[in-house]
Amino acid sequence: MPYSSYLKSRIKILKNSMTNSTQNSPSFHLFIQANSPGEISAWVKPIAITAKQYNPNIFITLYLVPCQYATKKEADVAKTISEIDEIIPVNKSLLYLFSLKKLIKKSKNGAILYLGGDPFYSSRMSSKTGFPAFAYTEHQNFPTKAFTHVFFKHKDGDLMAANSQIQHFERNLIFQKYSLNPKKDYCLIFPGSRPEHFKAFFKLCLDTVTEIHKSKPYHFIFCISPYISDDLLNESQPDNNTPNITYLRGNSLELLHISTLMISLPGTNTAEAMYMHCPMYTLCPLNQPKLLILDGLLGLIVKLPLIGSLILFIALSILKKKTKFASLPNKLKNEKIVPEFIGIIKPKEQAHIVIKLLENKEKLLSIKERLKQMPISPTHQAIVKKILKSNLHQKND
Repeated sequence: MPYSSYLKSRIKILKNSMTNSTQNSPSFHLFIQANSPGEISAWVKPIAITAKQYNPNIFITLYLVPCQYATKKEADVAKTISEIDEIIPVNKSLLYLFSLKKLIKKSKNGAILYLGGDPFYSSRMSSKTGFPAFAYTEHQNFPTKAFTHVFFKHKDGDLMAANSQIQHFERNLIFQKYSLNPKKDYCLIFPGSRPEHFKAFFKLCLDTVTEIHKSKPYHFIFCISPYISDDLLNESQPDNNTPNITYLRGNSLELLHISTLMISLPGTNTAEAMYMHCPMYTLCPLNQPKLLILDGLLGLIVKLPLIGSLILFIALSILKKKTKFASLPNKLKNEKIVPEFIGIIKPKEQAHIVIKLLENKEKLLSIKERLKQMPISPTHQAIVKKILKSNLHQKND
């Protein structure tokens, strides 16, 4: 073969290789900032899934930042979200943000999405990458100056609702998946996702169920969070197998779909139950006040020796008077849609309340119908559309 022909063939191969490389390379790089267990499961997941649906060629990086609520299992849980292509742990995130170390961008087009933590980190990441920064927050006084656009929960809708919209549920398949009896009614209990809360609340729930079983053989499912280790679960469980109690690590929404009643602490689970139209009973135990997480300066002051306990007692007294509701549906409607309890948990008293709830089918049906009337907006779609259409050098309204 003449050299000129050989050269032409090599150039052609090189061009095809470059074309294929361009086609396979991501068209958009989305950096998502998050830091707590609730944000990853309730906010990051629907955004990642929706982004991949809109643009299968997008590259998604989740970078974790410091958080007082962190369980050190955030990265492991994030790995279960297949739509996330890269996970940067806290130590490496800080290294990228505050050193000369360069962050590899998979595309010239991209954006930063704040879903939790200190907004400064997102601002810094925007400066490092040259990508515009967006944010979703439930705080109305969130600083907007450094962001191209900020989505507010009170104005744009609850991102947590997306999880119930992007999944399909079939009762029979769920019963089969978890080896449960479709002829039985199940009461679902979420004993907490933070280890210190789990230790305290799990025992209270178990003692309450034990009291219930003295008079009624109701069936209970304890849904164990992925943030709770097997060791902690094993040391918390009773030595003997308690009848009519099933311990599962499963999809919380699937289990809510088949449950008659859900019992949990205030927080993410009350939102999930609301969007799954599952009747709920919310408990806010004050048995161990030191386990309550208080934000800001107050959270630091109550940890001080000697005076900390006194300040905590005063603060809780004030908060209890000011806190009208604990569960999300009650907060949203500013009325008692679902039952809840704030105070010292006594298993015998709670057993009586739970039995009355489970026996009152009309009340449970009424709660379910009220929950169905709660508004749901496609916030996840609006956020993804806005980000993917963003102009890298121009602020959006």
